[in-house]
Amino acid sequence: MIKATFRLSVLACTILVAMPQTEASAEVSGRQNFASRNWFEQLFTLRGNRPPQRAFAAPPQRTFQAPRGPSSQRSLRNTRSRATAATTRVRPPRREENIDPDGEPAAQAAPDIAVYTPTPLVPLKGAPLAPAEAAKITDPVSAALLAELTADKDAAIRVTAEERDAILAYYKARDFIPAWVGVTGLNERGRGLLSEMAKADDEGLVAQDYLPGSLTSFKDTGETSTDTPRTAARLDLELTAAALKYARHAMSGRTEPNKITNFNDLNPPKIAPAEVLKALNETKDTGSYLASLHPNSKAYLALKSELQKLRGLELTAEALPEIRPGSVIKLGMRDERVRTLRIRLASLGLLDSEVAISSASAPIGPDADDGLDDDVVVNRLSMIKPDPIEGGEEGIATAASLTVASTGTAPVGGVIKDATLYDAELMQSVKAFQRQEGLKPDGIVGNRTLAAFNDTSVPEKIEKVLLNMERIRWLPRNLGDRYVLVNQPAFEVRVVENDVEIHRTNVVIGTATNQTPSFSDVMETIEFNPYWYVPRSIATKEMLPRSKRDPGYLTRSGYEVVNARGQAVSSRSVNWRKYSAQTMPVSVRQPPGRSNALGEMKFLFPNSHAVYLHDTPSKSLFRRKERAFSHGCVRVENPRELAEVLLRPDGWTEGRIASAIATGKNNGVKLKHRLDVHLVYMTAWPDEDGTIRYYDDVYGRDGKLSKALAGKTASLN
Repeated sequence: MIKATFRLSVLACTILVAMPQTEASAEVSGRQNFASRNWFEQLFTLRGNRPPQRAFAAPPQRTFQAPRGPSSQRSLRNTRSRATAATTRVRPPRREENIDPDGEPAAQAAPDIAVYTPTPLVPLKGAPLAPAEAAKITDPVSAALLAELTADKDAAIRVTAEERDAILAYYKARDFIPAWVGVTGLNERGRGLLSEMAKADDEGLVAQDYLPGSLTSFKDTGETSTDTPRTAARLDLELTAAALKYARHAMSGRTEPNKITNFNDLNPPKIAPAEVLKALNETKDTGSYLASLHPNSKAYLALKSELQKLRGLELTAEALPEIRPGSVIKLGMRDERVRTLRIRLASLGLLDSEVAISSASAPIGPDADDGLDDDVVVNRLSMIKPDPIEGGEEGIATAASLTVASTGTAPVGGVIKDATLYDAELMQSVKAFQRQEGLKPDGIVGNRTLAAFNDTSVPEKIEKVLLNMERIRWLPRNLGDRYVLVNQPAFEVRVVENDVEIHRTNVVIGTATNQTPSFSDVMETIEFNPYWYVPRSIATKEMLPRSKRDPGYLTRSGYEVVNARGQAVSSRSVNWRKYSAQTMPVSVRQPPGRSNALGEMKFLFPNSHAVYLHDTPSKSLFRRKERAFSHGCVRVENPRELAEVLLRPDGWTEGRIASAIATGKNNGVKLKHRLDVHLVYMTAWPDEDGTIRYYDDVYGRDGKLSKALAGKTASLN
């Protein structure tokens, strides 16, 4: 009996924490009749008309296991009492706090992509012209061009199939007259191409990838490469192929995101090779045209600036001194390590370098230069103690353990100045560093902050910046006049209007197994007091057998049964015994309420992943630094504030939203103004002031992208 009731408890928990993937599919269709959905709509959505699961769809979810310990024992006792008590009192369903009911459960997750395979390249060659047409070509370089394009040899230039077709059509249309070379090497337009491609490293690309094989460097004007018709023709073709490759990489990125992970569902902007050649043919300033293909968003330009700064620091990074571990350093304290702290901050561009270096080497005591540090009152030093929370047990110390400089002549209550003083200016620089590293910007130099200083690797930061410049190329060039941006590694959602951030709040994202995908869409609806529709697999495999044994089970557990006419009925009125998993004609839903798994509202944007933003009654997880706990959907910490910001252009106010929720009834509003939504994965991203913040690679996607960029075909495991 005990085993049987325990199984029932486990079954109840399993049912109550799964996500109605099909609910999202139905809701995002744009229908607004929230209160009167009929059974046929639900049935077909649950069974036949679910959006097809594509290769990039999130993997199936794992079956939830009931927790052990006192809570599960209480659940077992409650199950026993319910089995013996004759009552119809509705009990709110039990929920597990850190499980988001937004995915179909399954025994194990589907594997992610294991090998990256880029677009294959083909030889740049085409069918030879008819003898009569070939005879019309009298220029030696043009004849050599035709020979290069039709020769059957392994040394042919390799391009994509689309680029090959565009190049062949381009040269045929111009009667094989060279585009970029003249009698004395590259012409002005050819030099413009080469000059722009030489700056590719500044754009997060690799300049060497675009250097024509006939040239020794980007400074080579091609004079020695055009001394014969054949070498001139070869250089012209190489430069054309390089320009198209550069244009493709500048516009769309060097990799194909959907081949790196199944959790990418992105459509990078593209430009046809024929369009590039047409534009290059019509402009004199070819370099400016290539430069125009790069993103020009604030985020991209901030990362580009960060890349330049980091590369300037890279040469001196290895020579920087390490900050020794020790006691916590707070405002007003003196410590010899402050000297090194100044040097480290100056190397990162967060402190004036001249002041930092001179301060770091300044003498201490009565001969010290009075112009370098802020004043501090001596009798305050004895009152300052390190923060044991930030520093941890190893950081606990008293002010007496620190090195305190003394002038030897200053009276108590007088003023002391020295280079080891942790002053207000220095604290602001430390706060800026902490923000960059994703730490709490409290200005306290404790164990975590010291570790961040010592572990900060300039090459690693450069790598992160390069990876995220690549990711920006995957995004639409125009994110929208108003848009919502969910940055998964940052665990936050931002609302941006006319390039200005107007709202930000914390979110919970999917676990490493049930990752939140990356894609762009358009928000259509905000639904208040949502229903949670139980996935059909759960309803038929787990609820149906239980209801056959106990017809009143669903009603007592706080669920509604929806019949064929779309009416909510008592589970006792259904003849469960005559139905099977294939013939069950009812659906099950959890009505709106305080314990509803989706909280007060959800934000819907149509997508095949059944992913959306929603509220949650479980708020404790928002206090954690890392918040990857859901099954793929995005939980919002302050959904009412978010709704007020999003609905403000439509005339909604905070009070109107509160009134809609206070009804307790399922209702919603269709947005009148376009609102783009971008779920992104950015491990380096700027704040409003342009400061780059770095985030942990919570899903391991940095590693996958790095491998994809490194090789033609790469193992991603």
